[in-house]
Amino acid sequence: RLESDEIQNVIGSSRILLFIKKEDGEGTDFYYLGDCSIMEGTIKQEKMSDGKPVVHFTFELDQEVDKIIYKYLTSDSD
Repeated sequence: RLESDEIQNVIGSSRILLFIKKEDGEGTDFYYLGDCSIMEGTIKQEKMSDGKPVVHFTFELDQEVDKIIYKYLTSDSD
């Protein structure tokens, strides 16, 4: 929910670090992509098909992602 402490902490944070995982089958490896911020006007609460609330927002990275990491993360194979 938009009103939840967890979401409010993200929205109000002075620093957001973006870590991503390529896929679940990859284990516990996460990749740090850098500092980011929530783009203005992108915070929305909607409902999933089961009626539970979900909050969506779009991040903007402070720095461009390294091309090699980007290619690896967006490729279909390892």
